Amino acid sequence: MNQDVGSTHPRQTLDAHWNQSSSKPKPALVLIHGGYWYHQTDWSSSAERFAAEGFQVFAIRYRLNFEAAWPAQRDDVADAVAWIRSHAAGFDVDPDRVLLLGSSAGGQLATDAATHGAGALRLKGVVALSPVASPYRAWKRSMVSKNWVDSADAPMYLVHSEDDFVPPAHSTDLEATAEAKGVPSGRIQTQVVAGAAHGGSLLSAPGVYDRIVAWLKSKA
Repeated sequence: MNQDVGSTHPRQTLDAHWNQSSSKPKPALVLIHGGYWYHQTDWSSSAERFAAEGFQVFAIRYRLNFEAAWPAQRDDVADAVAWIRSHAAGFDVDPDRVLLLGSSAGGQLATDAATHGAGALRLKGVVALSPVASPYRAWKRSMVSKNWVDSADAPMYLVHSEDDFVPPAHSTDLEATAEAKGVPSGRIQTQVVAGAAHGGSLLSAPGVYDRIVAWLKSKA
């Protein structure tokens, strides 16, 4: 189900993959696609897969970097989360149980949205696959997630492969900075798996999908 989130740009929409709850409202899982901030990718198959795990899933879109300057992309994530909360009853969503999962550039948006504003989005947890959490290595310092991290942020589970072209240092740097700022050890976790998978492809690496689902359920 495609939904306009109430803004004027045609890319500010989301696809809802949800199931009527027979008992109580379910957690919302917000999927944020990658694509180098200038290409939109499709996460519909993964959305259906996570919906089958008991999440109400929302695959969002955001303005790309040639359509709007940063931080428009982070703002679009925040607006989508706010829209989901305001329409929670219509999707059998518990508005207090919202989680993010982003891939590559979408992983950066997930970690940055989660850290910006001292926990303003009130998230239960964040999973990021190959997050470009330190874009200053190639682009803008203002997009660096570790610059915003503090103890109010949601727990994070960050995944890379050993030969990922976005190296694990993006996540281990964020994790170390968080701990240096007083975030309890273990609240941000980095997992490095064998191979060269990147972003969404990590979901096919042995054991990764099951660990992610278990982690999300433990936080929701």
